[in-house]
Amino acid sequence: MSRTALQAKSPVHHTEEQSAILAAAGSGDSLLIEAGAGTGKTTALLGVAQRLARRRGLLMVYNRIAATATAPMLSGTGCEARTLHSLAYRSALARPIAQSERLKMALPGARAAEAGGIRSRIGLDARGDRLLGIAAQGHLLKQWVSRYCHSDDDVLAIRHFPVASFRELVNPDILFPGLPEARERWQDLARQVATSLLGAAQRLWAIMSGPDTQFPSTHDVYLKLYVMSRPRVPWDYVLLDEAQDANPLALQFFNLARQQGCQTVAVGDSHQQLYAWRGAVDAMRRITDTKRLALTQSFRFGSEVASVANAVLALQGSDFRLAGLGPRGTVRERIDRPTAIICRTNGEAIQAALDAAKRKRRAALCLNRDEMRHEIEILDRFRRDGKSTARQYCMFRSFEELEDLVDAGELPEARILLKLIEEHGAQAADALIADMAVGKSAEAINGAGRDVVCLTAHASKGLEFDRVMLAEDFMPTRKENEDDDDYRARLAQHRDELNVFYVAVTRARRALGVGNCALARAVTGDSPSGR
Repeated sequence: MSRTALQAKSPVHHTEEQSAILAAAGSGDSLLIEAGAGTGKTTALLGVAQRLARRRGLLMVYNRIAATATAPMLSGTGCEARTLHSLAYRSALARPIAQSERLKMALPGARAAEAGGIRSRIGLDARGDRLLGIAAQGHLLKQWVSRYCHSDDDVLAIRHFPVASFRELVNPDILFPGLPEARERWQDLARQVATSLLGAAQRLWAIMSGPDTQFPSTHDVYLKLYVMSRPRVPWDYVLLDEAQDANPLALQFFNLARQQGCQTVAVGDSHQQLYAWRGAVDAMRRITDTKRLALTQSFRFGSEVASVANAVLALQGSDFRLAGLGPRGTVRERIDRPTAIICRTNGEAIQAALDAAKRKRRAALCLNRDEMRHEIEILDRFRRDGKSTARQYCMFRSFEELEDLVDAGELPEARILLKLIEEHGAQAADALIADMAVGKSAEAINGAGRDVVCLTAHASKGLEFDRVMLAEDFMPTRKENEDDDDYRARLAQHRDELNVFYVAVTRARRALGVGNCALARAVTGDSPSGR
């Protein structure tokens, strides 16, 4: 199992598709490369850097770890791997923030609210017994500024309101229990709250981006100031990987390089976009007037897994197809002794790890250990006290309300953790999670030395495993009395969910168990056995 990385320099035999990319790059073309799962896109990127070795280039990476790991692989190419934050850090615009203590200062929700001018709670229902507290509003303001910092807009506006964070605070099933129009009423409420808090969010941004050296700020704030200034891009070419989930601000910088005459190469796979829900954009669909090429030959898996991946692509209405040139494999509804169990939700991944442990397998749970132990602590405290001030539970009037939602099939992670606490006690539950949760990085997973890895499709991105079993919680489910044709037609409207399933399928190298959920049956035609 390994997370995709640029490989160390060595003689490489390039495919015709990769050779076409190198030739186009060598002729000075800007490129947009649609690269399917396991098709060697990182080999192609390294090849581009080697082909342009006499020119100065930038490979945009998303964190310092990736920059450090990639730097030696680019040695001698004239290309450097850098984060945008590292570029912005030394700019004059960043100096009041980067060269002060502001980045080390914590910003509690209450202080953020005070800076935004918030002085009172917000009533969320007609009776006035559901209130959005001052600290909770401050939390929303901080997330609002963060979303704005990741955008390509010059002015903070309502469209940057952190809808996902608001839903964590104010779940429609809590606020409007049992009402068929709960989602619509919640959306109206979100718009009202966003409108009322817009001025406060703008005031918080002004302070965080201003010269006050006694007020906390973040790395994202000075990066936003830097890119908004439209700086000169000092490279001859710029490479962008994982372009299907580009940060809008990163795409803005990439486009700025194009406007200034840099040769640009963007590589990604629109069918692996996973983070649109938190503001990422698909650069593969946004970049225009650029030569388009494709990598379609996957060396990760053979034709058996490729056929399942192509069936998912067909449901999306895409004409992109993969050719499986990797090891021969099998596709069945279920496989024995998988090396990875890939799930849709964290709750299902936890349950899979617990089930594996009951079968005497040493399971690695791909979640942050400290975060999960904290979740157990606050959930157990809520269970004992009947009320909670924790962000994810503060809107419940009682613990019984949480239990009602859990019984209705909502909040799968809370359901699993609560069951674990009730069966074993909080201390034993904490010990179980502490043993299984190994972290989310490839290094942590590989170093854990476990028999099976239990993780979500989002966490599996960039990884590959010999034997993959898919869980039963992939969405969307089939509606009551919905026939096959209607269900397949509806799937085309759920591109995000099909992307998640496509990523999960394409992690398998030799054996794939697709499971028995409605989506799996639609993809395989109800008969995966024997492939």
